[in-house]
Amino acid sequence: MNATAAQTTLDVVADPICPWCYIGLNSLAQALSASPGHGFDVRLRPFLLYPDMPEGGVERAASYARKFPDPAQREALASAVANSAAEIGLEFDFALAPRIPRSLPALHLIARTRPDSGQFNLALAIYNAYWRLGAAIDAPDTLVEIAGAAGIDPAAAREALAEPMEGTEAEADLLRRGGVDGAPTFIVGGQAGFAGSMPPGRLLAALEHARTLVEGA
Repeated sequence: MNATAAQTTLDVVADPICPWCYIGLNSLAQALSASPGHGFDVRLRPFLLYPDMPEGGVERAASYARKFPDPAQREALASAVANSAAEIGLEFDFALAPRIPRSLPALHLIARTRPDSGQFNLALAIYNAYWRLGAAIDAPDTLVEIAGAAGIDPAAAREALAEPMEGTEAEADLLRRGGVDGAPTFIVGGQAGFAGSMPPGRLLAALEHARTLVEGA
């Protein structure tokens, strides 16, 4: 998503299997759509929420039971995510995405799509397909179908998915080692950044504030 005269780079470091990233990306879409002259040039950068995720992914219920052994903790997480989603007009239910897939293929396809060639729309389509439909976003055929519906050449998408993905994995590792330890993280002008999802108005205000810090540096 690019403004007519984009001037400031906005890197969004996120993972499609992160529920807060799903909310954050949709909030960003709403924020920028409401401010056509925003002046941000958005780039999606990879974050691996589960770097050691096996090829076939894992079942969410079993994974969360291990990670959050207290049922009350799991219920609190589900409620917090659903409430944050509702703030921006989204319905949310973990049950719609019962499997947590390995997200590297989706991240690689997003990374291989140029920001000026529909990268943001592709990312939004992948996030929405996963969290609303439970789409298998680790399957090449599924990703190619999503890409085509988002206006990306299906042949180009399939070609990108056939490439080695070590570069995308290395970029995610580099960002993590550089201090990005949570997602979504928004980095303005390559300098000022903050993490977390928030409603569109607050998000745009935070981005504008970060831009003033960068411009005043």
